[in-house]
Amino acid sequence: MIRIYTLLAATILIGAVSSCSNNENENALKNDPVAQEQMARDSVKNSMETANIAFTASHHDFGKVKEGEKLTHTFMFQNTGEYPLYISNVISPCGCTVPEYDKQPILPGKEGKITIEFNTQGRLGNQEKKLTVIANIPQEHTYVSFKAEVEE
Repeated sequence: MIRIYTLLAATILIGAVSSCSNNENENALKNDPVAQEQMARDSVKNSMETANIAFTASHHDFGKVKEGEKLTHTFMFQNTGEYPLYISNVISPCGCTVPEYDKQPILPGKEGKITIEFNTQGRLGNQEKKLTVIANIPQEHTYVSFKAEVEE
């Protein structure tokens, strides 16, 4: 009887420890852009159908701006492929740039957009940022970028 209670207690303890480590792993993944990018790439690889993405312009120059401004720009693109285009993630290099993108599939021949907001607070000088766009395209990802010269 003691063996059964010992075994039961050990099983409960292992389950509790496992669930804690799983939560820790999930939290670590949420805060790790490299892990997020890999997870998004893995989900794209699972799709056999690829699309193509063609940006009207993949780079934007904000020019000279004042520190503290929140700048926005929308990158327009078209799905030039034969299958629906799925953007699984747009990864920013830092917290100063927040991307928003179409979550719904972009059908062949249709247009979509990625809008970025760049917070210039505390970012004096020349700023250049490159965001990774992960989608079901042959090369798995592409980039959009911008620059700004932030003055006091």
